[in-house]
Amino acid sequence: MIDPFALAFLIIFFAMLIRTLTGFGSALVAIPLLSILFGAKFAIPFIFLYECLIDIMILPGMAGR
Repeated sequence: MIDPFALAFLIIFFAMLIRTLTGFGSALVAIPLLSILFGAKFAIPFIFLYECLIDIMILPGMAGR
């Protein structure tokens, strides 16, 4: 059986790949799949915090444009 945290890593990786290709949609992919593994009470805040951290990392590169 696959470790749930390893599966969560693959889900988040795939979700960020979708975001990279389209510019949005990572939460649309990640939340339903992570909710199956961990429940919505964990998945929604986790993705929200993760998205905020990613946006903060992208922000300095956008300021120079």
